[in-house]
Amino acid sequence: MELITGINEIEQNDIEIYPNPASSFFNLNGVIGARISIHNMIGAVVHSEDVNSEFACINVGDLPTGNYIIRITDPESEKELVKKLMIAR
Repeated sequence: MELITGINEIEQNDIEIYPNPASSFFNLNGVIGARISIHNMIGAVVHSEDVNSEFACINVGDLPTGNYIIRITDPESEKELVKKLMIAR
């Protein structure tokens, strides 16, 4: 029997998310070939997109002010990184 203690995590040392809090967009630096999903505080996906370059500008201007969770998933390794995002206007 194998004990599962957690999920595989993406190394977060090279990943930058700024500005945080964001108003209409945030920049994501250091992620290539990942799937980005933004979840509200009840867990519903409110935005998702694939990032295919090292730098991406993610538009969140249509999301209401509040706290969100960003999930960055590498589809090849199935590793994930979860970060908080605040949207303030």
